[in-house]
Order: sequence, then structure tokens, then C-alpha cells
Amino acid sequence: MQSKMGILPEVEFYRKLDKVLPGGIYEQARKDPKRRIYFTRISIEGLEEMHAYSIDERLYKYFEFEPFKTISDTEKYLKKLIDIEGDKISGRTAIAWFVRRIKDKKLVGTSRLVNLDYNRQSVEWGYGIDPQLWGDGHILEIQEVLKKYIFITLQMNRLFGQTRVDNKPTISSLLATGIKNEGVHRQALRDSKGVYHDTWMYSLVADEFYENKKYLDEKKTKKQINKKTIAEIIAKELNDNSVNENTDMGSISSWDSLSHIRVILTIEKAIGFSLTPKEIAQATSVENLHHIINNSN
Repeated sequence: MQSKMGILPEVEFYRKLDKVLPGGIYEQARKDPKRRIYFTRISIEGLEEMHAYSIDERLYKYFEFEPFKTISDTEKYLKKLIDIEGDKISGRTAIAWFVRRIKDKKLVGTSRLVNLDYNRQSVEWGYGIDPQLWGDGHILEIQEVLKKYIFITLQMNRLFGQTRVDNKPTISSLLATGIKNEGVHRQALRDSKGVYHDTWMYSLVADEFYENKKYLDEKKTKKQINKKTIAEIIAKELNDNSVNENTDMGSISSWDSLSHIRVILTIEKAIGFSLTPKEIAQATSVENLHHIINNSN
């Protein structure tokens, strides 16, 4: 099936791909109280900013290459992203962006589309952010910005991706946001040490995107839950019975930046509405979550 909005003429499709930024330009993004990030086209001018977080080894846990140790390593990768785009607009199969924070324009990560196929109306996505910001809701916001760009701006039919089967935090967050499992490719990825890994394949198609969007747009009520219930939900998600009404992220090791998004997604499912990225960053305790849930619009 094709996009609910039809298929863009080829010339218009590539014009938008080249000229329109996901989520709009900075001036548009900063006017939205729910937004904390905006996209800019990737360029060599951001090299030093990108390298500042690219040396964090945590970033490479599920990647196929080793952590960047020198700015030259980061530069080679950045130039590779730029070269893959090429100078040609029509027929382009990849495009990349920097992801910046609205409040200070700080570079927090990168995002890109690859394997872009106009004839099949499908595209694969990828993204990564500064590990120090994991758990702050930036990844969820990047996902939502890209979904709208792919299905509404470009009017494509299929978004897909893959990750290692042992990347449980990413898989759980994707499933919770409506992404569908497409199965496992055996030993499809080889890491920097030469070890092969199975990959978990996933996708989202236009019909599913619009059905989910309609559901979110039409929700007018939310469920209220008390502190005890919040604590019980977190305890179950983290498989830790020590969680209680006084628990915060600093007091329990299993509630870290990686598991935080899983906790938030489970809470959102229970209350029937989504927290903003700002609220996600503030939701670092049972007490804070209870306050946010009872005071969100």
C-alpha cells in the first residue's frame, strides 16, 4: 500500500530531500515548547564538536567499528558521511544531519537516512547521540522527528532498520513506539574484533504510522496513578524488588541512562499519554514521575 498522502513526483521528492530539514529550521523548532532539538545539514565545520563525544567508548557498544581515538578518526568518518551523499541531488540514496540542542545549539548527535529507494518508497534510518545524554529523551525525539519527515514530508511508505539482537534497550524502545519486528538475520554484522552477531530487523509502514498518529491526536484523557503503582511498574521493568516510593535513579544501579527510556515507555503505556523530552529528563525518581504525571497537560 502507498502513503496515505500519495507519492510525491520524483523531482519534488528530491527537492524536499535536499532543501527541507527534518522538524523544520531552528527558528521553527524553538517555537515549539515540546521540542528540545533541531537538525542541521552535516558538514566538516562540526568536526571538533562531534569529536568531543565520539571518543566515548560507550557509543560503540553495538557498532561495527572501534571507538575513535583521535580527531583524525572522527574526521575520516565525518567525511565518509558527506561523501556518501555526493553532489548529485536526483537519485540520492543517503543524507545526514547534525542534531543540535535548541537551548544552546550544542551538537548532541547525528542522524541519517540510507538505502533510500524512491521507486520502492522505502528508506533505512540511523542515529547516535552523546552517551552522556542517554536517557534524556533525545533519541525518542529524533525518532519522532524522522518519522514525520519520512512519512509526511517525503510521503514514503516504509521505514526500516536493524540492530544487534543483544541491544535490548533499543529493541524495547522501538517496539514500544510502534515499530514492528521483521525477524533475525543470522550473523549479519561483524564487530571490530571480528566476531559475528545476529541482527534484529524492524520496520514501520505508512498505514501503521498514520493509525498511531490518529490515536495520539485523538487521545483527550489520561490515567492517574499513585506513587505505589509507579514504584511497582519500575520494579517490574528493572526486575528489582527493592524499588519503592522513595527510589530515584541515583539510589539504584539498575535504573541507569540505558534503562531509563524503557522505564519511561512502560510508564507512558500505563498512563495513556507521552511525556515531553523535558519531562523525561526530569523524571529521575518515583516522586518526580508522580509530580509530572499529575501536572502534565
